[in-house]
Amino acid sequence: MELGLQFTDLTCWEKTGHAVVSHEETMETAIAEYCPDMTRIVTACGQLYIREKTASEERVTVSGTIRVTVLYTSEESTGLRSLTASVPFSCTAEDRELASAQLIWATGRLLLVEAQAVTARKLYIRLLPEVTMTGYVRAVRRVCSGTEENAALRVRCRDHTCSLLDAVVERDITVTQEVQVSPVPEELLLYRLYPRLTSCRTVGNKLVVKGEAALSALYRGQDQQLHTYDTELPLSQILDGGGLPEDGEYAVRLCLTGGEARVLRSDNGGGLSVTVELRLLLCAYRTERCTCVEDLYSIRQPVRLEQETVTLPAAHPDRVLREETVEHLDFGGNKPFFFITETDCANAAVTTEEGRTALRTTVRTRLLYLDENDSPAVTERTSEVVLPVKEAVQGLCCGLSGGPGVQLGTGGCDVRQVVEFLAEDVRQEPLVTVCGGELLEPEEQEQTPSLVLRRLLPGETLWDAAKQYRTDEALLRAVNRLEGEELPDKMLLIPRVR
Repeated sequence: MELGLQFTDLTCWEKTGHAVVSHEETMETAIAEYCPDMTRIVTACGQLYIREKTASEERVTVSGTIRVTVLYTSEESTGLRSLTASVPFSCTAEDRELASAQLIWATGRLLLVEAQAVTARKLYIRLLPEVTMTGYVRAVRRVCSGTEENAALRVRCRDHTCSLLDAVVERDITVTQEVQVSPVPEELLLYRLYPRLTSCRTVGNKLVVKGEAALSALYRGQDQQLHTYDTELPLSQILDGGGLPEDGEYAVRLCLTGGEARVLRSDNGGGLSVTVELRLLLCAYRTERCTCVEDLYSIRQPVRLEQETVTLPAAHPDRVLREETVEHLDFGGNKPFFFITETDCANAAVTTEEGRTALRTTVRTRLLYLDENDSPAVTERTSEVVLPVKEAVQGLCCGLSGGPGVQLGTGGCDVRQVVEFLAEDVRQEPLVTVCGGELLEPEEQEQTPSLVLRRLLPGETLWDAAKQYRTDEALLRAVNRLEGEELPDKMLLIPRVR
């Protein structure tokens, strides 16, 4: 006769597949007729926007555009000139597990941006985008949570508190804002967007997401001089939280999918119109208590039992660890002019020296400045970031939190940048659970003594002894006058239940 088992299904999301891929992109482009001839390239930089993700049976392709800006000088005109081109890119990962995911989260960065003048009217661009892809899939874990009423059954249960990834949702948001700029801009040469999120919370059935997008712009004013403008645009979005747990924890990650800044002119002056397009990954976590039947037997008849180990992908929000790096720039007493054209950090690493664990990365910053002849030039600085940690970390990644901050001083400045390390907190919790079985008919010749005297074997518990002789654990404790959880190191009387 089959055992009357009761089961509980634990539903959650879990990660499936992970890939980091890069692919070189090249393009030749002609310089527009209204632009002067290119004499010298000062620098080239780009900003990557992820647009689409497509999956087939065995591969995943992430595509988008890279907005490349080339700053150059020309003998036909004075001052710094700018040329912008949009270069399409795609990166493909050959990964069947990743391709089977129900949701794929992708982020990207640029490892290389190069520009060369083929002729005075033609430009060659070489790029190396890197894309990181992570898959998520809906999973169901079934555990035995009880049995039908049967006075002869002895059941060993264990209560578990599980933290599970309850929901994974992508949402797109767009923020547009106009800002007044002084001196009034004549031409926008280069701009960078550095978005970051600051909070995420539920209000009723809504999800309120807040953050900011740092805008850093280089422009030529109506006075034909170079100027810089920096500001932080507030991001605030109210999203429908339907289907998300109201009392759960949340973690939000973002990806820049588009951005534009353009000059505005009006009777009252001038400014910039800025559009920021973001894709958010919302991860909601819930805590759930469950009862798991690990073992059982009958004191009346033999039981053929089936057990299995079920692994729960226990998940918690990523640990966020931040460290600030400061790079001092000395301008020898002169009033400085500079603009940060690029800033990024290398992949994170975990190192152990003399028993101490630390997270490490390298922050790279490129700056445009004017030399002693007022000619534009570029320099690059790097700084090592070391963050000691007490606990082991896994699934580590890092990035810059927002844009660089600049504090001017006498003859120089300090460039501050916050590095954000994200450490995954995903643990596998194995649960031993009953998955099937049946009650067998007692053998006619079965003869079991009514009383056994023996010592527990190494690793054996009272439950094991009671199960072997189909008696009751509570009866064993009562007969042998046992209290507490400590196992006795003596001969035990093991009576049969009658």
